[in-house]
This record gives sequence, structure tokens and C-alpha cells, in this order.
Amino acid sequence: MNSITLVLLYGIVIYSCMMAISQTIRLRLTLQYLSRNKKGYEGIQKHRNVIIIIPVYEESKIIHKTVQHFSRIIDDSISLVFVTTQKEGNPKDNLTHMALRKVISKNISIIHYPYTKGDKSHQINYAINSLSKLRIKKELYFAIFDADSRPDPKGISYVLCDTKAEPIYQMLSIYSNNYSHLSPINKANALFQTRWSLSFEGYNMKRNYTSRKLTIPMYTIGHGLFIRADIASRNKFPTGTLAEDISLGYRLCYKGIYPKLVPYWEYCGVPSSIAVNIKQSARWFAGELNLWHEYKLISKKSWSLKRLLHTIKRSFYLAQWILGSIIILSLLIISLLFKEYLLTSITLLFVFLYAFYLHHITKKIFNKRFVKNGLSLYFYFIIKGLLDCCGPIYAIYRIILSKLGISPYYFYKTPR
Repeated sequence: MNSITLVLLYGIVIYSCMMAISQTIRLRLTLQYLSRNKKGYEGIQKHRNVIIIIPVYEESKIIHKTVQHFSRIIDDSISLVFVTTQKEGNPKDNLTHMALRKVISKNISIIHYPYTKGDKSHQINYAINSLSKLRIKKELYFAIFDADSRPDPKGISYVLCDTKAEPIYQMLSIYSNNYSHLSPINKANALFQTRWSLSFEGYNMKRNYTSRKLTIPMYTIGHGLFIRADIASRNKFPTGTLAEDISLGYRLCYKGIYPKLVPYWEYCGVPSSIAVNIKQSARWFAGELNLWHEYKLISKKSWSLKRLLHTIKRSFYLAQWILGSIIILSLLIISLLFKEYLLTSITLLFVFLYAFYLHHITKKIFNKRFVKNGLSLYFYFIIKGLLDCCGPIYAIYRIILSKLGISPYYFYKTPR
């Protein structure tokens, strides 16, 4: 192996170790930031209204648990609206609609999206259009959640009582709802997604908000998202995309609208099979590819070199998603084949930092009674890391098929 190649390989693995350390620091900084911003809101007069919007499609099996949780949250300032869809059938035959009709009350209602064409974004936009016609004197926020969302009620109180009415708020997610029922590899996935929520999503949202400028284009997350009504009316959820919340977040970022983090968790679950997890990951990656579409839209109105550089930086992270595990595995194999044992050692150091140390911190956030797999769980983090490229690869494969007219790539709804 020539010296130039060796220097390149060492450079890659040292950079990877630095990134793992950086992720650890960012995770801790996010937790510290959230902890500092927690305040007691009990007894403070609420001067805003929140309408919780939950788009539902084939959720009849779990909807009673959703109603049960959110019923404990709603009051005179908080109402709950479920948005059913004609895609599941008309209201008389729609199983989810039928289940919800039993719980309609003063603060719980149903809006039926009357078309078979359209996905989650169409349901949300239809509901916002309908609800915007209401004459509500107080400041109004629309809160978007999924049927499996279980937000901490204090998070909604935080939005109601925050000193300044921010344009948007974002709750971060802990993927622990179905943790105890998952296989070891899917438990690793739950912790993996929670770690990403804190070390990447939360950290970068915090940076954009606190600096009041674009440091990196960031998406929003469509469960735990609060949008002030005036902002929502001017910025509809993008349609015709595989991930409407991702596109919306980029669009708002480029307009200089950054979410403020809510210092309380939204709890949700993860897919219970690897195949579904890969398909979900593929949808996210396909949604991420709208980054440049949103960049082009804003650049037609105004061009900025800084914005371009930040977009390239974000694209670099996307490249890491699809290539990262492939590169690390290749480094390990090459170093062993060429007997470069120092390179092997540094690569294994990265694996330790990434699979063990970084996720060990994440484990502490979960309820201790959930995480019982001990050391064996870390092995599955390594497997999860190796599989992380499968979603993006599958997305590219499906996009190519769609472009060739062989098989359209439609919105994928994660089974619950």
C-alpha cells in the first residue's frame, strides 16, 4: 500500500473518531440546554390556544390508546382534532372514523379529508385550512402529532405559556413506547434514533435558534411540531414529497424561521421489523433529497454564498449516511489484509466510541427497567450501524425505478 493511500485511510478513520467524539459532546450539550430551559408552568395563566392535529389512516387498532392519552391533556385551551381520510373509506365505513365517533366531545372532533388522492400532508393542510376559519381570539398554535405519539403534557404547557410566541416549536422524540416488545436489533434501532434526535436534530435546531441565523439547513419533525397559525397559513406542508415535514423544515430554515426546542419529550415507537425500518429510513432519505429543491426555490428570490455552503455541508452529512458504514467496514478489512494494525486499532476505537460510549449515554435517558440486554445490546448497535446504509440504498433504487417508469415511489406509511 503506497504512502498516499495510507495517509488518506488514516485521515478518514481519524476524522470518523473525531465525529464520534463530537456527537457525544453535542448530545450532552443538547441535554444541558433542555435541562436549563425547563421551567414550572403550573398556575401560570394560559394566554394561547393549541389545536392538536393528528392525521390518521388505518389506525383503528391503536386509536383508543391515542384518545386515552390525549384526553388527559385537553382542556379549555387545548383541543384535539383527528383527521381521517377517504382513502380508508367514507365516514360510514371508515374503521378509524367509526372508532373516533364514540369519543367526540366538546374538545375532541373529527375532520374528514374527502379525497382518495393525497397523503399525510394533504390531510394536515386540509385540517389547517378548515380550522383557520374559526374565530379564535387568543393566539393559536397547531400542534402536529402521530397516532402513536405520547407527548409529555408539560411540553404543551410550555408552548402555551412561553414568554414570547415563537413561530414554531419542536419537541424531540424518545423512541421508547414499544421498546420492551422489540427484538434486540430493533431495541438498538430505538436507542439509535433517540441518540440521533439529541446529538444531531436537537443540537442543530438549538444552534440555528440561539444564533438566529442559518448554521445548517434543518428539517422539522412531523410529530411534536407546533406551528403558529399565521405561519401555518403562509407555509403549507409541501405535497408530492415522501417526507412533508422534512421539506417544510428546510423551507422554513431558508426563510429564517427556526424552531425553538421544547424541553420536554414526545414519546413514540419504532418499527418492529428490520424490513419496515429500512423502508422507513428510505422514505426519510428520499425526503432529505428535497434539500436542493428547497434551496433552488429560495435562491430564485435571493442568492447567498453562505446559504450555498451550508447546503453543501448538509449534503455532506447525507453522503455520510449512505457511505459511512461501507467505508468503516472497508477500512477494517483493508487494514487487516495489509497488516496495518495501527489502522485496525484506530478503526476499532471508532467502533467503540460510536457503538458503545455514545449509545451508553443514550441508554441513561430511557427508563432503566426497559434496558436490560446489557453488553449484548452493544453488539446490535454495530449491526444497526452496518445496516444504516440500506435505507438510502433502497431509496435510490426505488427512485431510479420511479424515474424509469417501472414502479412509482409513493409515500410509505409505517405500520403500527
